[in-house]
Amino acid sequence: MESHTEAMCISANVVDVFPEQCSLEEGGGQWHKLEEFWGDEKQRLQDFDMQARPLSNSLEKHLLYDDYIMEPSPTEALKESYSKNETFQIVKGEDIKDIPTSYVIGGFETHELIAVGTYVDKNILPGFQYKVRKNLSEEYLFNGQARFLEAIGLGYGKRLTFQGDSLNENDNYFWSDSRLHGYGFTFQAIAPNTVFRILDTSCGQDIGRIIVNNPAISPDIEIGTVIENGGRIEKRVEVHFSCDVVFSNNCTQQTVLVEDVSVKGEATVIRDGASTKARVAKIVLQDFIQDNCYMLPEE
Repeated sequence: MESHTEAMCISANVVDVFPEQCSLEEGGGQWHKLEEFWGDEKQRLQDFDMQARPLSNSLEKHLLYDDYIMEPSPTEALKESYSKNETFQIVKGEDIKDIPTSYVIGGFETHELIAVGTYVDKNILPGFQYKVRKNLSEEYLFNGQARFLEAIGLGYGKRLTFQGDSLNENDNYFWSDSRLHGYGFTFQAIAPNTVFRILDTSCGQDIGRIIVNNPAISPDIEIGTVIENGGRIEKRVEVHFSCDVVFSNNCTQQTVLVEDVSVKGEATVIRDGASTKARVAKIVLQDFIQDNCYMLPEE
């Protein structure tokens, strides 16, 4: 398949673009490993265009064909990215214990996790919500909505499957090597219209409710990830969202509504070993209307 093969040329092109920053690795060990791996994957790449299975309705066709027609060349895109951001980075498959490929890339935001070619960032994990941006573009997949990642496939191009709109047929998937310049994943901890309880730690009482409006005024920033032996995954995330706040007083039965409040905090997001979706366990509030408060999900 021409488009997939072309995606592997990013590193070589960048040597021409940034000769002073890039150098070839000594010896042929990495290339030998790569050739061995390609032996198993070669037939899939050669026969891709002849597969009897038709392309799924739109997303796959758009990613595999339209992007390559409209995208700038790798050299032009990398030059433009470098001049704008004055930075680039190298991602290596060996760093995630995967195929020994390397990519020199630009255009990603600092908070974004990278999927390009054979490489998928180790912190991109099924069960968590992500917004997906087409790198070197302002266009997001899934109409800019965050979706739960359901699965990451194995092999050369890794199939990334997200939660679909229908239980019978799910077209919300693409391959990591579908787009030459890759994809940027933005973690999102909470969803719009989610309701949380507000607990005051100074008195240990429930003092109201929070209804989320905009779940991400600014992008969520992952602080850390812990993966336990039983498969339980815990992420700590900086969040910044807007919400309506309803304070309640059980003694007086009075309520006070404060609309469109900007809130920052640190969220703990957990995916249990047997679960397919992560949940927000707690959000410790910062710069809130009232001190010493945290949020718990409404049960």
